[in-house]
Amino acid sequence: MSIELSVKQLPIVQAKLVAPKGQTNKFGGYKYRSCEDILESVKPLLSNIGASISVSDDIVMLGDRFYVKATACITFADGSSSSGVAFAREPLNKKAWTRRRSLGRHRAMHVSML
Repeated sequence: MSIELSVKQLPIVQAKLVAPKGQTNKFGGYKYRSCEDILESVKPLLSNIGASISVSDDIVMLGDRFYVKATACITFADGSSSSGVAFAREPLNKKAWTRRRSLGRHRAMHVSML
């Protein structure tokens, strides 16, 4: 499979991807998808085209703030790959914000990259 053909498979996977909002935020009461929910839904679709996905996080400092740098990489059977990177940090001042909510925010980055 050529690199061009591999990347052309991504819109097909995205069109078929259905990831229900299986989580409920206890603070705000709204429904959301976790990274795990989306990975569970996308892995079989990627397997059908001979691809796999990996997700990784790094802590980086930009200016005087620490950020979580999240990378999602899809690797195709021919060895070619496509990746996306996103950054998240906790707000300077946010009422009722906790470290746990900050980590949830970085998980949302993975979701947006997929």
